[in-house]
Amino acid sequence: MNVGFVGLGTMGQPLALRLIGAGYPIWVHDWRAEAVAPVAAAGAVACATPAEVARAAGTIVIMVSDAAAVTAVLDGEAGILTGAGPGSRLVVMTTLPPEAARSLAGRLAAAGIAMLDAPVSGDEGEAAAGTLAVLAGGEAEAFAVLKPLLDCLGGAVVHMGPAGAGSLAKACHQIAMSLALEGVAEAFTLAAKSGV
Repeated sequence: MNVGFVGLGTMGQPLALRLIGAGYPIWVHDWRAEAVAPVAAAGAVACATPAEVARAAGTIVIMVSDAAAVTAVLDGEAGILTGAGPGSRLVVMTTLPPEAARSLAGRLAAAGIAMLDAPVSGDEGEAAAGTLAVLAGGEAEAFAVLKPLLDCLGGAVVHMGPAGAGSLAKACHQIAMSLALEGVAEAFTLAAKSGV
């Protein structure tokens, strides 16, 4: 399986390096040359545009900052969608609003492109170690094909349901973690004010 990777920031770079280490042929793009250099040195093919990545690889992983950045790397004259065609597969690991993930999956499906919304839980160290939690939404068939690749990136890879389910699961996780942190902060405040 030829793999493309677009977005080599704090999380994307260690994930791309894990795929290289697992033996996947990989084509990469990032707008910052300094982000591409260490991944190219490890064996990836550096591409000038997202479209070039898509022409070389049937499976493309996107790990950029937000929904607007996903749109930017997909659309436009040099976007992924100018190079990808029917039968291509996209794994969007950027955290998206669930409705945006569902809308994007529908738009891609109409072009014959399968998509998983697969946000992650964890940090840079967990990305490097391959111990992230990967919460995937999308068609079960696409998930089955892409699970070996996702298993290289995460220690817990779970199919949460149809398109948007991965993004919704990530939102639920963030709510739970926020409330837990708020509870810890309140407990410390109570303890401090009580002289404990």
